[in-house]
Amino acid sequence: WTHGGSQQRSRVGISRINPNEAKMASFLAAYLVECGVPRSSIAILTPYKGQLIEIRGHMQSDPQLRPRRLLSRDPDDKDVCRLSTIDRFQVRQLRWLSTSPTSHLRA
Repeated sequence: WTHGGSQQRSRVGISRINPNEAKMASFLAAYLVECGVPRSSIAILTPYKGQLIEIRGHMQSDPQLRPRRLLSRDPDDKDVCRLSTIDRFQVRQLRWLSTSPTSHLRA
């Protein structure tokens, strides 16, 4: 699974983002939910906070994804996908794990 999306510097510190990859990760999570995988069994991990913010924004604003309720603002809602940076992720039993690595920028 590859893409031709370009990487950019995030508006958050020295973080990196890849908007195309963020969309792909979001739609993959939606596809898995449609296939019957429980939301709580899906995690998307990324090394960069900027990419996490990009993915979250896409999941919350895209008109095709919002009705699928992949994320929630309610901290007690357990029926949602996990979205985290790699260093903050705490392993638990998951069926699916998607990463959004966004490699470093090249000059």
